[in-house]
Amino acid sequence: MPEYRRLKNKYDLLWDQKSPEGYLKIAAVLQKYIDQSISVNTSYNPEHYPDNQLPMSELLRHMLLSYKWGLKTLYYMNSLDGQGEFKLDNSTESDNTTTEPEIIDDADCEACVI
Repeated sequence: MPEYRRLKNKYDLLWDQKSPEGYLKIAAVLQKYIDQSISVNTSYNPEHYPDNQLPMSELLRHMLLSYKWGLKTLYYMNSLDGQGEFKLDNSTESDNTTTEPEIIDDADCEACVI
């Protein structure tokens, strides 16, 4: 974000947003002036919903609204579920486990051999 420190009070951070509707409206306006489809991603923080549960009806409502407003593509509908790279809490604990990258032998890959 440009000049985040100076303008941080003017930004809505991704997981602080209660709804992606404002973003969908902006993307829909932009879509009218772009020949190709815009790949729009939405993000949901379950903490903003009762019982920390994101209702499927909310996802479907936003999907239908986006198409109604003229968006051509919804790409990812992300949620902060604690399973990915984002932490739900501010703890500094680390689990000291490291995952070694998987080594792929190109000779075993059918698509890599002519």
